[in-house]
This record gives sequence, C-alpha cells and structure tokens, in this order.
Amino acid sequence: MPFPAATCISLNEQVVHGIPGQRVLRPGDLVKIDTACRLNGWCGDAAICFPIGEVSPEIKRLIRVAEETLQLALRELPRRRWWSEVAAAMSQYVASQGFSTVEKFVGHGIGRVMHEPPQVPNYTSREMRQQDFRLEPGLTLAIEPMVNMGRKEVIELPDHWTVMTRDRLPCAHVEHSVALTAEGVVVLTEGLHGYERQPTA
Repeated sequence: MPFPAATCISLNEQVVHGIPGQRVLRPGDLVKIDTACRLNGWCGDAAICFPIGEVSPEIKRLIRVAEETLQLALRELPRRRWWSEVAAAMSQYVASQGFSTVEKFVGHGIGRVMHEPPQVPNYTSREMRQQDFRLEPGLTLAIEPMVNMGRKEVIELPDHWTVMTRDRLPCAHVEHSVALTAEGVVVLTEGLHGYERQPTA
C-alpha cells in the first residue's frame, strides 16, 4: 500500500512511518519527522526528534542517547572493517543507558534508489552477521537508530504503515545519510550549514 503522505510524522510511542493526521501536539510530546527526497537522480533520507514544550527528563535523555548513538556510528564507521562492529557498539551503548534497540527495522544503503542493499542494522545477531558487509570507501548508507524507552518489541497498526512500541512507551528515532570516503565520513544530510566530516583518526 503506498504511503498516503509526503513525510512520516511519528508521535511518542510511534516508532516510524507515522501518517500525519489530526492528533493534537501537546507539551511533553516527542515528535519524530522522517523525510526523504530525490534530487538530480540521487536520494537522501533523514530523521530528527523534536520535544514539544517541556518534556520529562527521561524523554530528554532518550533523545540524547539516540543522537549519541548515531554520532557513535559516524565516529566508528571509518575506524572499523565490518558494519557488525559498528552495530555492536551502537546496541551496547543503548543497553548501557537502560534503553533498548528496535530490531524489526534497520537502516539501508542509499543512492539512485531510496532503499538499496545492504541492510544496515543497529544491532547484531547471528542472522545479521550472515549479511555483514565490509566498510570501504564509496559506500553510501542511511544510518537510523531507533531507541525505545522500554522493550524492543514493536507492532504495526491496521493502517499498514504506522509502527509503535508494544509496551506503548516512547521511542526516539534519528537518521543521517552518509558517504564513506578515503578521507572519512561525509554526512550528506547535515542541513543548511553544510555537511560534517568525521575524520578517519
């Protein structure tokens, strides 16, 4: 079923693929905006979290841990040989903070097509290690950690798109499209102020 809007807007317990609607935002809410575009034949994909008004300290910490997990991946990407090493560091950091990593959905390769191989998980498992890939200059990836305040399990709503946490606790989701070069990592979706290069050392 085609997504019925241009941007995914997910609120609180909604993890990803939220369909914009009439739900009213209130102080204390956590909103995730996930959007993508195609320009001159190339694709970009990014997501960000926004707290609405004054949110609880735990939601602030949830957002911070998700953002730090993404930054950790950007730092580790040029230092590691295999993606599974980066994914392990990401999931270990999330667990050390008392949160859980969504395993039902993963990042992806990105280029001429929005979703390209390889799959880019934020965790490790036997199945994912079998799909592991080498980190080499020329890779372009959409890295998107999804961090749950509670358990990792998620469910899909009857609208065929919206995914929410099974325990109804909040989730934070952030994403960047990045390129791995011989000089380091280029963040392609950094924003109006240009991209940010993560050095190799």
